[in-house]
Amino acid sequence: MRLLPDWPSRLINSNSVEREVEEELRFHLDLLTEKYIARGTSRAEAERFAARQFGNIQHIKAKCARIANRNRPYIRVMRSLMVLLLFSGILIHFSAVELAVRRIGDLMVTIAILTRVLFYVRALKPAKVSDTALN
Repeated sequence: MRLLPDWPSRLINSNSVEREVEEELRFHLDLLTEKYIARGTSRAEAERFAARQFGNIQHIKAKCARIANRNRPYIRVMRSLMVLLLFSGILIHFSAVELAVRRIGDLMVTIAILTRVLFYVRALKPAKVSDTALN
């Protein structure tokens, strides 16, 4: 879990999302090819069948990259505000003389961290259990 926003790393390495999507698609295409090879087809024929079944890879890659790059504006704003709240809380905690003011800083840090955890957990997708796995 990262407390800092991930836009600086995306600015430095702008092709990382596209590369990850391409690697993931290549992995699935290779799995499909291996499935056809296990059925007894030649490698060239298996690659052709897998590519035909998989569909237009460039179109799928572009669509996946768009989805991966998409980020709702209000989430970006909230994440930025939470980073600001975190640093403000740390600053208040270490610069305060009175205990009550220090506790306000601690509370700000706690709110920022818990909100970041909430965003992280909210982005998780529950695992799907197929009916065949239960039998």
